[in-house]
Amino acid sequence: MEKLYKFEGDKVSYWEAWEADAQIVIHWGELGERGQSQIIPLTAGELAESRIAQEAKKYHGEGYRRLKEGEPVTVLVQYEFDGWGDTRRSRQTS
Repeated sequence: MEKLYKFEGDKVSYWEAWEADAQIVIHWGELGERGQSQIIPLTAGELAESRIAQEAKKYHGEGYRRLKEGEPVTVLVQYEFDGWGDTRRSRQTS
């Protein structure tokens, strides 16, 4: 597995890749967004680590990098859901 990040002001972009069932899964986007994915089948005898390194090379050239061990980061997790709690309570007054 490879995870790369690019920090530009308040924007953080990511690129990650891993092996799954004789293929490489690549996922990229901006933190806080759903992102995009691509699946690349491995050819017979092809090593996943080599293919991931090959795919990551372009992103290293664009300023993406691995996080250093212990490097502090802020991660914001967002998800969509229906409603906002119990609407009867939100209408109560003191």
